Amino acid sequence: MITLLSRALAQVQECELALPLLVQVLAQQDDYRDAWIVQGYCELVTERYDQSLASLERAYSIDPEKPEVQYFLARAHAALDDHQNAITFFSYALANGFKPEREVRRWIATEATETGNTNLALEQYQALANAADATTESYRDLITLLLIAQKKEEAYGAALKATTRFPEDASLQELLGQTALETNRKAEAKAAYEKAVRLDPNAEAAREALKKLQ
Repeated sequence: MITLLSRALAQVQECELALPLLVQVLAQQDDYRDAWIVQGYCELVTERYDQSLASLERAYSIDPEKPEVQYFLARAHAALDDHQNAITFFSYALANGFKPEREVRRWIATEATETGNTNLALEQYQALANAADATTESYRDLITLLLIAQKKEEAYGAALKATTRFPEDASLQELLGQTALETNRKAEAKAAYEKAVRLDPNAEAAREALKKLQ
């Protein structure tokens, strides 16, 4: 009951109240997985990163298959800039069905970018963009990284798909214009930038690009 109370406190961001209760529980039952998870989570959100890692490693030693443990253990590694271990445990969590999937994929992409693993990051952003619940942000991230990786034709293709799926998003029209320019499609770029300005009269980047295309 004390652990359930602590979890409820953690869910409303009252971790400073939850932590002393968890110390009390774990002093009596050192192998209580859920108490270690909540303690690790609370230490994580209160920026006690080393303590969080230790608590979540203890939870992992008790139950290495639980995706919640793997996910928060990955978060602790990420907070300590141990990007490779973060990727490993995020990948475990994803493979074991952690929900929401979008969140863990974004974390993998972020950590992969930190390690210079562009292919892994692109793999995650592509999966996010292909998902039934894809967001405009997913496409923006994918297109931006494709451009950074000099995969210009792929970026243009992704931008076309994004604007087909979200035709009223001005920022995606801007990206379509940018990728069209990068691939020497000036007429398509002009049309995309013009639509971006129609959708958002404050789209200054699109206005500036149009001036250069005159």
